[in-house]
Amino acid sequence: MSNARKTDHFVLGTPADLPEGQLPSNKDVINYIRLIYTSPGKVRGNTMTLFKLAAKEIIAIWVSESIPVIREQSVCNKVATCYKKYQMLNKTMAQRRDPKKGQMNVKFFEKLFDIAVCRCENQRPCKCPPEKRVPPTKVKFLLDQRRPRKIFDGPATATPKRQRQQQEREPQALSPQASRPSSEPGPSGLQNPRSDGPSNGSCTGAADTDDLDMQCTAEHDARPETPDGNPDQFVNTALAAQRFGIPYHVVCAIVNGFQRDIGRISETDHEGMVDSSKILRARQRVRDAMASVAEEHGPIQALYFDGGQDESPIGKPTIRREEHVAVVAEPGSKYLTYFTPESGKTIRQAGQLLNIATDCDADVRALGCSGTAANTDRHSGVCRLFELSQEPPRAVHWFVCQLDANDLLLRAVLHYLDRLPTGAGSSGSLLETASGEVNRLGEAAFRAVPGPLLDLSDQQVAELSADQQLLYRLARGVHAGKLLDDSDAHSEIGPVEDDRCLTLAARLLRVYIGTPSPTTELTELVEFLIGHYIPMWFHITANSTCTSGAPNVMRSIELLRKLSSGLHDIIRRIVQRNAYWVHPESVLLAMVADPDTAVRARAVDIIQRCRQQPQEEVRPFKLPIVNFAATHYTELLDWEKELVTEPPLTADLTDSQLQDICSQPLRVAAFPVHTEGAKRAVRVVHQADRAVFGEERRHEWVRSRLSHK
Repeated sequence: MSNARKTDHFVLGTPADLPEGQLPSNKDVINYIRLIYTSPGKVRGNTMTLFKLAAKEIIAIWVSESIPVIREQSVCNKVATCYKKYQMLNKTMAQRRDPKKGQMNVKFFEKLFDIAVCRCENQRPCKCPPEKRVPPTKVKFLLDQRRPRKIFDGPATATPKRQRQQQEREPQALSPQASRPSSEPGPSGLQNPRSDGPSNGSCTGAADTDDLDMQCTAEHDARPETPDGNPDQFVNTALAAQRFGIPYHVVCAIVNGFQRDIGRISETDHEGMVDSSKILRARQRVRDAMASVAEEHGPIQALYFDGGQDESPIGKPTIRREEHVAVVAEPGSKYLTYFTPESGKTIRQAGQLLNIATDCDADVRALGCSGTAANTDRHSGVCRLFELSQEPPRAVHWFVCQLDANDLLLRAVLHYLDRLPTGAGSSGSLLETASGEVNRLGEAAFRAVPGPLLDLSDQQVAELSADQQLLYRLARGVHAGKLLDDSDAHSEIGPVEDDRCLTLAARLLRVYIGTPSPTTELTELVEFLIGHYIPMWFHITANSTCTSGAPNVMRSIELLRKLSSGLHDIIRRIVQRNAYWVHPESVLLAMVADPDTAVRARAVDIIQRCRQQPQEEVRPFKLPIVNFAATHYTELLDWEKELVTEPPLTADLTDSQLQDICSQPLRVAAFPVHTEGAKRAVRVVHQADRAVFGEERRHEWVRSRLSHK
């Protein structure tokens, strides 16, 4: 049986989202519930959970039209009543054979799902309290929705006929050029009168008096104009409301209250009054402006993606689990879209990535991701399958996150030291101790730990997040043997997270600061933090372009040599297992941009030899054996033993352009060595999963949030 046959209804048709520009009918409400129930990310729970979710969406539509509505529980009960009639319709199979009964049900479901507080049929003599009345601008729209439902009041609503006629007359009435000779120019501020409301009465019938012209010009110039001539776009207001999840009617109340405080509107002058429809139109303008990232920012060459499973509470104790993968374009971390993997198979994820690249008309030369086996397996990983799925198949760079690799080192060292027998008087494992309330520990007299910490300027520190700033201050304090600020001893530290070990490192430093007699394991772990993990974290973020990938690995190996010999084997295994940036393609990419002329000349010579031996098939991505005795990043691999292929980012260069690299470094786009942009997008997608329902609504919600960072 096809999906259409499964979901098609003989009266209601197919499931669909709630309409835009019109208030939902009974049919729209039932079809929306059916859409939720039949969607891939199906909400698990009883029907009341569905009713509550539908009620919130319905109320949001009515509130966006500035129409007072009944309580949410009453709306939920009304949804339940409508659903019961839908069930009765399904139980009676005779409805399909009896046209009269079927027609009666069609009429019921086509009626407006009315939740307005005001029930007056004729709105002019409305006797409802002022706070429950329908706004005068929405009376005609509501009456239409209750009967013929012909008016569309969406973001792109056409201007009513009477208003258009008034606007057509305004230029002749307001423009000084109408009463001036053609040779006498008028003030430029009045040539494009406002179109979003009536003009100030003081400018009406301005004739040709200079004083009145100057007064009108001053009043017009006092309000900042946007590029299209409308001073009331409210784009940033709509973005802020979307970012912080503030209902639009609340935003309107705040904006109007502020306008009264500054004297822009008053009890008698409502010219600048803002209603929710203006905010909605501003939101739509923002979404339209961000609709095509590829057209704005040119061809896309690198796709970075990251994912995670989200647990969204829907009612109690119901939980919906979904995995979301966010995709951004680099450089710049421009959010493109997100998708829910159709299955756990990597071939499906690679196909979805390829579809996104095709839709964006991207010329993908690099993929950025985390170092999980699902992404980087040499036979069945997403990156490998993406290469083989292209038409024609071709190689791409594998830009695997170096911050993830740095975190893996900390986890490996912590696991190694945590398994050692602890001394007498120990209070438990290191991880358990660090996961407690470390901010309550006092400040003991601790030994200074030397290390190659970066000395950041005040401006660089200010650009860090709160957790990063605290980690930097704690590290400087441990390095000096005394905290630089006593308040750091009592600062709140975030919980230990799986995706980043920054908070874990800060907690371990705080345990060391508050322990009078630290164990040997804790001391050795802090020496690793100060001597390798924290310096490498700041070094990677400071040198984050793809041409710095191989030099960053070299820096990590140099710091490794200064650590205690007991940790060498542990760290070397992790470095070898994540040697993606030691691959010949990544090392050559760093060499062609190196400031040393000899290094660039050697890179050009190697690439020319690669071109003389072209590969008939896509090269297998095999990790090289790392040379831990290297003194320069060009010595990290054995060029004679490894399969050397040309970097995909230089494949389009002609032989003449390739030869020019010997005299001038190649300018490579700043593709990052980490996936912070994709991880940030994933976190916002998880927030959107809890805030709104539906793929398209989540997508628009995420774009609005990320554009207002």
